[in-house]
Amino acid sequence: MFEYSDVAEIAEENIYLRGLLNEVTGNVKQPIEGLTIMMSRIVFMMRNANGRYLARENILEILHHDLPGDSPVANVIPVHITRIKQRRPDLGECIQNKRGGLWRWMKHNESSQVTYELENRG
Repeated sequence: MFEYSDVAEIAEENIYLRGLLNEVTGNVKQPIEGLTIMMSRIVFMMRNANGRYLARENILEILHHDLPGDSPVANVIPVHITRIKQRRPDLGECIQNKRGGLWRWMKHNESSQVTYELENRG
């Protein structure tokens, strides 16, 4: 269970990240090899969050803000992350889960090949 300070800290960080992440996800036009565009956007969001945890609700809000109709099902983000790990184990080992629907990118797990691929996309 989260302490109040944990929830407040996460909320404050996600407000800060929203502007940065909107820019990142809007600029991802081509998917990473082996992933869908939505999965690629999640990878870039986590990677550009500088080690901060991202909450499921904030990822949903950022990725689906322009979609018409009802909001997506709550488990769509965990499903995408599971598929990222299945399709690209090299990327999946960089993703750390935290109980309560939080994820972050562990850059120290990132191989030089992953770094090259993510930084040299055209």
